[in-house]
Amino acid sequence: MLDVPCVTMRENTEWVETVEDGWNVLVGADYEMIVDAIAGFEGAGERSGVFGRGDASERLCEVLGSFLS
Repeated sequence: MLDVPCVTMRENTEWVETVEDGWNVLVGADYEMIVDAIAGFEGAGERSGVFGRGDASERLCEVLGSFLS
């Protein structure tokens, strides 16, 4: 969501979209996989927008402003 690559030390995640988008990698408890992921994982170039565009508060203010005026 914040364009920050994530190394998840679990076998699975509820946030599968982050793995599918390439921003998250699951490494479990394997020491070598953890070290390799931390050293070399940079994350994907683009996000799919599955969690929005980061402008929800602006859109909410616009809607509320038009409703109240």
